[in-house]
Amino acid sequence: MDSASRNFAFLVGLSLGFVAYGVCGLVAYALVPLAAGGGPGASPVVGAAALGLLVALLAASLALAARAVWRHRCANARLARRVEHAVVAPPAELSALAREAGLAGRVVLVDRPEPVSFVYGLFAPRVVISTGMLGRLGPAELRAALEHERYHVRNLDPLRELVCRVLAEALFFLPVAAQLHRHYATERELAADRRAAGVCGRRPLAGALLAALESPGPEPRASVPLGGSALLASRLAQLETGRPSPPKGVDGRTFRRSALGLSAVVALFLAAVYGVGGSPALARLLAAELAPANLLAGTALCVAPLVSLAGLTWGRLTWSARRSLPPKGQR
Repeated sequence: MDSASRNFAFLVGLSLGFVAYGVCGLVAYALVPLAAGGGPGASPVVGAAALGLLVALLAASLALAARAVWRHRCANARLARRVEHAVVAPPAELSALAREAGLAGRVVLVDRPEPVSFVYGLFAPRVVISTGMLGRLGPAELRAALEHERYHVRNLDPLRELVCRVLAEALFFLPVAAQLHRHYATERELAADRRAAGVCGRRPLAGALLAALESPGPEPRASVPLGGSALLASRLAQLETGRPSPPKGVDGRTFRRSALGLSAVVALFLAAVYGVGGSPALARLLAAELAPANLLAGTALCVAPLVSLAGLTWGRLTWSARRSLPPKGQR
């Protein structure tokens, strides 16, 4: 698993664990006691206020996630229309190189003067190359660009980008999620560059990268572009040294803000347990559920099923994307 995949897996795992433990905890220690009429020493006002704030937090998270999905849907529809209206027949050289790179049937040529190359499409990614880009690249540079894009196709990076964006928006109270998203966006380009350089060499890749950076227009939304000025320094440093850049950790300010956000959510949860079940429920939660055996049981019952379902779903999607690609070098 490369660094980009690790960042993606950590962000998804963090989100799934947070959701699983939160839902199971609310059901077991707040909603069930509430349905049973509450416990001794319960404080209805405190319980109602804490539950109300937790529900408001959940509603805000869902609304932000829905907004991110809707924006992506609109951007993807606009991009698909633009690509469809500009498609032209690819030359034989481009089709041959696409087959050699294992991208037969996945490469689309559009009649645009700007040097553009990007991958778009969630479940069946396609590579878009403009005539302006094609005219600036020699055969070796074009092959390097295709090898770079092949990494994004095989790893479903447009879909992973959407998942990361949605999770970062939904977990707005945990700034570490947004930083993990940024780290993923950086590492996926570095990983794709390493693949292209390993197959074609660093010089052709540098030529393709510089050609992509000549585009004066903004990067197309709902896509994973070859060029990106925000990542240029890291990518050029990797090309110069031939070694991947050291992984970036979470900075102190982001860690502190995330710890504060997590503490606020935990405090609301404890207040809800106390308000609904009273002191005995709070004591039982703190004494029993923090025991190692109970933590393992909670992980098995709450987190494992959700993580397993997500892992199986993602494995099926990536298997389908890779299976639809012809074997490398097939003509």
